[in-house]
Amino acid sequence: EAHLIDNGVPKIVVCIFSTQSQSDYAEIKKWAITHKPPIVTQMIVESTLKNQRALVGICSNIVLQMNAKMGGEIWQLENVPGIPRRTMIVGIDVSRDKGFTCLGVSSTRDPLFSCYYTQVWRLSEGVEIAGTVNILVHNAIAKFFESTKGKFYPELIVVYRDGVGESQKAEVFEVEVNSILSKIKEFIPDGKVSTIFAIVNKKQHTRFFQNFNDFPERHTARGGRRGYSEVDTGTFINPSPGTIIHSDIIDSNSYEFLMMPQFVNEGSGTPVRVHVIYNSSQIPLIAFENLTNSLCYGYDNWQGPIRTPAPCKYAYTCAKLISRYTKCKPNPELNARKYFLCLINF
Repeated sequence: EAHLIDNGVPKIVVCIFSTQSQSDYAEIKKWAITHKPPIVTQMIVESTLKNQRALVGICSNIVLQMNAKMGGEIWQLENVPGIPRRTMIVGIDVSRDKGFTCLGVSSTRDPLFSCYYTQVWRLSEGVEIAGTVNILVHNAIAKFFESTKGKFYPELIVVYRDGVGESQKAEVFEVEVNSILSKIKEFIPDGKVSTIFAIVNKKQHTRFFQNFNDFPERHTARGGRRGYSEVDTGTFINPSPGTIIHSDIIDSNSYEFLMMPQFVNEGSGTPVRVHVIYNSSQIPLIAFENLTNSLCYGYDNWQGPIRTPAPCKYAYTCAKLISRYTKCKPNPELNARKYFLCLINF
């Protein structure tokens, strides 16, 4: 504290741990995110820096993460066909840990989907669906408007809701969708905004495979175990990244699809189901599918696609930091920073 008073708050504080200590990690993080002004931190376990073979890659990832935490832009998404440029994406997810449930909401605040505004809200124990999410969406719209220097509101708001099951769709619509729509109309009364609300469900039992002989370029000499590999069957492999299924086993009349954005080289890949339960836009399904798949490439903590759209992952990662480690609400000044990113689980 004396050093901070004399020299001011640094842009970032790097902490190197001799061992992987969850209690130390939680204590430092809690102090940093509640400090006035707040402090961005980067935690590193000493053993990760002793891996000489992978040291260049490890250091590159650390630098990228530090850059993201300090407000740097790593990934951008430009000109998705069929999607208005003035679009705001919102990801919602929940993290639970030992009776502490936290709702995370992460929203884009620029047309390139590279800058985010992330908020958290503690929920009562056992509660996963909350109408109070409308307050956080209201704040997100206000931040979007502020980030555009007051020039415009979003023309399209896309909400991805993760962390709920198939049986909870009706409750989500009743509690969250209606409250969010009311808040949007209150904030943007002229009605010049369209809204898409989609449920993202990662728990799927369906598996897909494609004929290896149809895609010989995917064969590599790389070792390691590959689910249903060509060594065992000579026929089937996991689908290529970006595979989307919206017919045959999916009702073609519904705004719903299965997608596999990530590359899976071990085991069988699990698709993600995306089901739009509210849509006031005229966006074609194919455009929405392309947007959803493209957003899976925008997570700063991974140099490739992840299973869900980046806003959902940011929302969950932030909620997890609060529910599992700090157990407290961060200083609001951090909402525009990705302070919650972590290389490993402490």
